[in-house]
Amino acid sequence: MFNGLKTASLVALILGTSFNLTTTPWTAFADDQVASTSSAPMDSMSSLTSLGSFPVQSLIQSYSSAFTKLSPAEANAVLSALLYAVSAQATIEEEKNDALLDFKGLGFGAAIGTSTLLGDKQVTDAEIVNGIVRISEEKSIFIRIMLESHYFFVNTMHPKRGNGPFVAVSSSSDDIIESAALGWMIGFRRDEKESQSLNFGLGVLLDPSVQHLGEGFEADKPAPAGETAIRYKSTSQAGVLFVASFSLIQCHS
Repeated sequence: MFNGLKTASLVALILGTSFNLTTTPWTAFADDQVASTSSAPMDSMSSLTSLGSFPVQSLIQSYSSAFTKLSPAEANAVLSALLYAVSAQATIEEEKNDALLDFKGLGFGAAIGTSTLLGDKQVTDAEIVNGIVRISEEKSIFIRIMLESHYFFVNTMHPKRGNGPFVAVSSSSDDIIESAALGWMIGFRRDEKESQSLNFGLGVLLDPSVQHLGEGFEADKPAPAGETAIRYKSTSQAGVLFVASFSLIQCHS
């Protein structure tokens, strides 16, 4: 049943299915070992059986009948390929664990958000026309470039997804902090070996400098006596924020 130089590759392929690995690289590795080795099997068994929780010894025992039909070179190649596979899997698991530790916990990201003011709209521009106050431009929806910080909790059943609270701030040419927000965010990783994530959040925003008409000025009503130009005032106002961000820095938890 097991003949020729492909014997080691075939057995290595069977054993490799237990690790859910891409078998092509280490199947080729086994062929290389067959081609380059003619001695008795190397002392790989002790190395294999000491690699953590992988069921290497039981796998070897399960396929013991196959091993008895292999030449020393082929058996040596199978053990080498299996060692290669287990080591590769251990490296992958370590990468996944490190990425998970980075993903959960504290992180920072660049964000773009859209907010809607609760209450009166911001008066962007107004003028007095024939003694009547006319608003020429106002808005309640704003697009903001923001920096956000979040803290993710991760369910190990769904390691590529996390959620938790976030805070975000935006700035402008006039104000270092133009607005600040607090809410809840959910993040999605593309791969378990990556810590970066695409995140979406919903929260409450506070804008401390929303522009409104000054005291005594009301839209579509006569301007106060003696006033020839519009006066404005800035007030704090809350809003609702939807934000999307990409994680830039993850702090190892």
